[in-house]
Amino acid sequence: MVDSAVVLTKMPAAGGECPAYGLWQACSVEYRISRAGLAVNRREKGVHHDFMRVEGLVWETSRAEIQVFLYPSEVERKKDTDMLDTVFVSPPGKRATWRWPAQLVTSQNMAAIILSLNGRQAERIALALGAGLPAAPAKP
Repeated sequence: MVDSAVVLTKMPAAGGECPAYGLWQACSVEYRISRAGLAVNRREKGVHHDFMRVEGLVWETSRAEIQVFLYPSEVERKKDTDMLDTVFVSPPGKRATWRWPAQLVTSQNMAAIILSLNGRQAERIALALGAGLPAAPAKP
């Protein structure tokens, strides 16, 4: 397993701010999903798949489950996601069993598996996360 930086999975302290650019973090994922107009709750227990080297965080809406895998870099994320069958969201030659239809979304250091019977809600989540975070401002 790859040790993801702890900072990526922690939410900021009360009154703290979530970085608006750079690498995806738990707070930026939650912010994006909320900005898409969805009420989300983060589950305390994460998720693990043998084809992902980092532990996943899980958010739930009324009609979807979003499993988010945060890697230290885009290069590390690609080691896991570039080999996946994107139609079935599983390794080649294997078939993962999902409780609802699955969709894989990747952006920078983040991979998300969206599980939902509601196609419209899955699309809203995919668009919110797939857009990525803005690049860091240029240093003067």
